[in-house]
Amino acid sequence: MNQQDSPELPIEADPSAVEQISQPVAEPTGRFNDLERELALTLQQMRTQVCALGVSCVIISLALSLFVWNQNGQLSRAAANRTQRTEQIQQSLELWMPALNELAAYSSANPELRAIFTRHGLRLEDESASPGGPAPQ
Repeated sequence: MNQQDSPELPIEADPSAVEQISQPVAEPTGRFNDLERELALTLQQMRTQVCALGVSCVIISLALSLFVWNQNGQLSRAAANRTQRTEQIQQSLELWMPALNELAAYSSANPELRAIFTRHGLRLEDESASPGGPAPQ
């Protein structure tokens, strides 16, 4: 279609409408602008609070991890020290066993020493009850 074929419609151009269309959109004023500003401020405060909460969670997590790591190290060192001490006691006991056996053999014939051992919860076996021991007199 060319311009001659199209019927012309009578359009009256309002000069004020053309000016309104060509003007840039002005920022809202009044209450609407205040609400936008308040909303933006509230959102910024929420973002700040969420970031602070995240940072505090990370700090608390790191502190707890360091505490647990420190406690594990202390427990492992204590266990190693106790194991070493137990081995030392066992070695010392092995050195003293011959003397203790001789003392027990001497004490089994002495009723006063037997009473002392019994009072402290130690029980001496009779040599006569053991196989291969000397016969009772």
